[in-house]
Amino acid sequence: HPAGPAAKIIGKIAGQSIMQGRVSRVGYESSSLADTYDATNNPQGNAIAAYSGFTGAGGTVGAGTTGPVPDGWYGYRSSGTGVSAVITTDARPDGLPGNALKIVITGATDAGGYTLQLVSGVAVAVGNSWVGKQKVYIEAATNLEAVECFLNPGQAGGSKVARRGGGGLAGYAVPLVGETLTLDTPVLPITTGMTAVNLALAFSVPGTGSATVWV
Repeated sequence: HPAGPAAKIIGKIAGQSIMQGRVSRVGYESSSLADTYDATNNPQGNAIAAYSGFTGAGGTVGAGTTGPVPDGWYGYRSSGTGVSAVITTDARPDGLPGNALKIVITGATDAGGYTLQLVSGVAVAVGNSWVGKQKVYIEAATNLEAVECFLNPGQAGGSKVARRGGGGLAGYAVPLVGETLTLDTPVLPITTGMTAVNLALAFSVPGTGSATVWV
């Protein structure tokens, strides 16, 4: 068994490699999918640890989606008329807990978007601050314009966004094949009227665009 300092380093490396979708109170970095949020005992843990491993098949299959979608998640065409996606899961190649989620997105006829988000938001309290985190590996892409991670409190103008690419806007570096994107949203302070936050991952493609991504 490693001594204390070595154990800490190994734990941090392992934690980084298994962290997928995450919503957490500010001030703490997850070291395990078991680092579950608890208002009393672990107020800075991962509030969506139950869904971060992309297990099960009880999620919501929305427009343009061929599933199944993992438990707790909702996949759907968020804009345009022809964008579609095929979702599959596979055991993580590194042997760590949970699954890897593969999304194959195809544009058709017009520009559009595809979104994967939580079915239900995470309950929050005024005075707290939260962040959303997501890693995305780009296996293949043709004209993939943007990948965005949203932490959405359900109020107009209130979302915090981590973005790679410009969604068709000039001057933005688009996501590249072979990249692993680390999308950490800015801090979202919870103010009066905010009762829940939702984590969403959005992809923008033109009519000729397509992408294969892993999250």
